[in-house]
Amino acid sequence: MKVSELYEIPIEEAVEELKARGAKRILLQLPDGLKKFSLRIAELLQYEGFEVVLSAGGCYGGCDVAVNEATAVRADAILHVGHLEFLKIRKIPVVYAPLKVVRAPLEELASQIALLLPRGAVLGLVAQLEYVELLPELERKLQSKGFRTLIAEKPLILGCDVRAAESIANKVDAIVVLGAGEFHALGVRRKVDVRVLLADCERCEVRDLAREVKRREALRWEAISKAKEARRFLVVTSVKPGQFKLGEALKAVKALERIGAKALLAVVDEISVERLYAFTWADAFIIAGCPRLVFDHFEIYGKPVVDVEDVKYIVEEEFGASAKQEGT
Repeated sequence: MKVSELYEIPIEEAVEELKARGAKRILLQLPDGLKKFSLRIAELLQYEGFEVVLSAGGCYGGCDVAVNEATAVRADAILHVGHLEFLKIRKIPVVYAPLKVVRAPLEELASQIALLLPRGAVLGLVAQLEYVELLPELERKLQSKGFRTLIAEKPLILGCDVRAAESIANKVDAIVVLGAGEFHALGVRRKVDVRVLLADCERCEVRDLAREVKRREALRWEAISKAKEARRFLVVTSVKPGQFKLGEALKAVKALERIGAKALLAVVDEISVERLYAFTWADAFIIAGCPRLVFDHFEIYGKPVVDVEDVKYIVEEEFGASAKQEGT
């Protein structure tokens, strides 16, 4: 099903898989940017004989599967639109219909890159989920313009996982992130010590993110600095299967208590600004879940918001590795 000039969703393939599983009642889950197509998709599913229930919650990636909602409505399966499988879900069958790119301005993007970097430079190539399959074509276009290229062995990057870029950073002069929007590319720039260019397919432009990274890093360190002055912390984790960081959250609570602060653990289905607002007693918020909330809100209602990975700078000690995440 075509949803724009750039994208399509393979709903027909998903329907066949749902039928093969014998599903009748479907929980339809889409990210906010695709919810506008939920009626079209639901009508297609209904035409095929399925009963459809919509998930109205947020959906920020393959880590964010609406298991609790599907269980509550006794769905036979979840149709998760827009992402690939990120973790194994044991409780209920999940069928994925990832967003696919049908057209991308790769020639124009390669031409713009050629204006920003010298001929002969070695470019590392990584991509967001929807664009990974386009990397070989982008590579050919860049090579035709005199660049040397290196596609990471596993070139997919996620908002919380940019190891693909880190694996090639010391072998290239710059890294090109093929995708749309700055979240993923900024994550790459934070982790590597080479120039990073975002080749944005939706805006048909190439952007150097150094200035934006500098701005966001300043906000991040300002939040950490303010959190050092806080005495009452709310540490928040999500029960969503791919975002449940209970181990990290508990270690953060104990570390904060060791420096004499008051820290309480809170658990919620979806971490949001609205959910945090009610905890008026908290001087600072520690987020042990999707990093997107911190990325978008280093301060909420005048109070600092810090990712759980940065608690070590507040307590000035190293503590623990990430807890193992498993589906439910």
